[in-house]
Parts: sequence; structure tokens; C-alpha cells
Amino acid sequence: MDDSLHRDHTSTEPPVTALIMEKLAPGMNFIDVGGNICYYSLLASKIVGNSGMVISFEPDERARAYLLKNKDLNSAGNLQVRSEAVTSYTGNGKLFMDNAGYIGSSILPVKDREFSTVKTITLDDMLTSDSPLPKLMLSSHT
Repeated sequence: MDDSLHRDHTSTEPPVTALIMEKLAPGMNFIDVGGNICYYSLLASKIVGNSGMVISFEPDERARAYLLKNKDLNSAGNLQVRSEAVTSYTGNGKLFMDNAGYIGSSILPVKDREFSTVKTITLDDMLTSDSPLPKLMLSSHT
């Protein structure tokens, strides 16, 4: 892995990093549901290269701001950032905000947390019939 991507990747779920590095190859497509600040999206972007595509969903606008900045800093032209929350329905839903930051926002109800209304989408609705089947990275932070 390129040192410019992350100086100490041991702090970021090493088994997931290793799996992505093992399974992805140039030209593949990758969807990162809950892209957060962009680590896995950028890792995938570098691996799949210009012949591949990465779509990163991040409904928390605080994390998405970092994601977009990291995308620009890394010139990740094959990375598309989307603001919807991926759920089992398309429409609108609640995003329960992490009061201490942006790492633990959730579409699942969390007691005593403020929420914001966000657009939601299913992967079926996002993908067109002629889209290649993407690889998935699902993040779950509670």
C-alpha cells in the first residue's frame, strides 16, 4: 500500500484492509457503504485504477466533507461520492448523529441522539440494469 494513502494503516481494521488488497484488482468496481473519511474508498480507488470505479456513500455531511477533501487531495478521479444513506427503501430517513464526532452516525435508532433527515436509496435503485456487479464494503459503526 502506498504510504501517501495512510501513514499507519494498522489503526484501520487490518483484516478489512488486507481483504480489500487481496480481492480487488485493476478494472473492478467497488461500493463503499458508509464511506466515512475515505480510507477504504481511496484504497479501492488506487487498486482498481482508472479502468475501475468506486462509489462511496456517506450521508453524514461532516464525514462527507473530509471524504471529498481526501478525494481531491488524492486526485481520485474514479471515485464518485454520494450523499444518500443506503437502506432497504428509497426515499427519506433519519440519520442519528454521533454526538462526539462523525464516526458513529447510524440509520438505526440510537437513544438520546439528535438526527437529521437524509435521502435514502437501495442498491437496486442505484444500479442500472447494464451496470457491472460491484464489490461491496459495508461499514457498521454503532
